[in-house]
Amino acid sequence: AAGARLDADGLRRLVDCAHGCTQTQSSFTIRIQDVQLMQVLRSRPCSYLVTYEEWTFEDRPDTTTAKKLCTVLLRDDPDSEAAGGQGLRWLHVHEVTLPA
Repeated sequence: AAGARLDADGLRRLVDCAHGCTQTQSSFTIRIQDVQLMQVLRSRPCSYLVTYEEWTFEDRPDTTTAKKLCTVLLRDDPDSEAAGGQGLRWLHVHEVTLPA
């Protein structure tokens, strides 16, 4: 597949940049950690099955308000604006809430 390959750190940065907060949630923070590339589907374009933990904090970073295990299916997308046009398209996201 055409485009750039991402290592775990590159994928973590891409996932971390893919979330945001509204102005009314200015103290709302999401931390992405334990990013795991589970499977590469070598179709054209390539797809990737990835898991990660999403930790949500409000007010103070030492106060966890939610913890989720997320599984995502991503596909190479050279037309994506992410990563300078060599990004990924999110096809599916599944989240499971874990004890915080």
